[in-house]
Amino acid sequence: MKENNYAKNIYLFIIITFSLLVFSCDRNTKQGEVGNKNDFKKDSMSKVVRQTPKDISLPKGLIKIPGYAFIDGRDLQAKPPLTISSINVWDSYIYKRKVVCKISHGTEIRILDAVYESEEGRYYIKVKYDNYEGWVSVSFISSKKMKPVGDIF
Repeated sequence: MKENNYAKNIYLFIIITFSLLVFSCDRNTKQGEVGNKNDFKKDSMSKVVRQTPKDISLPKGLIKIPGYAFIDGRDLQAKPPLTISSINVWDSYIYKRKVVCKISHGTEIRILDAVYESEEGRYYIKVKYDNYEGWVSVSFISSKKMKPVGDIF
């Protein structure tokens, strides 16, 4: 009798685990889907919606992809406004593990790609500078070369 209950418990455990796994996979696939399904791809490493747009309209100007733009360390929301003189370029937009290089405010860079991070509600931009490639938050990209403002850090 105990063996029969044990077998039933194992069977129920397997059914419940399988059901939860299927539900979880289905839920994760639908999470974060936005707009035209052909324009977006779910990244397998995170809950990121990948999008490679042709251009992005930002408060700091229109960015063409691929194209050219400038590193912009200005923080106009700070009180008083300030400028970060050197911006980190990371090896990944998901897990910022390693700084690939640092680029000075106002430096022209090549725009290679863009990824929309749905959980953060912002783009990360893949840039190329000299022989370096990496990722920068869109808040540090401008379509025009801008003069520093306020204190410089």
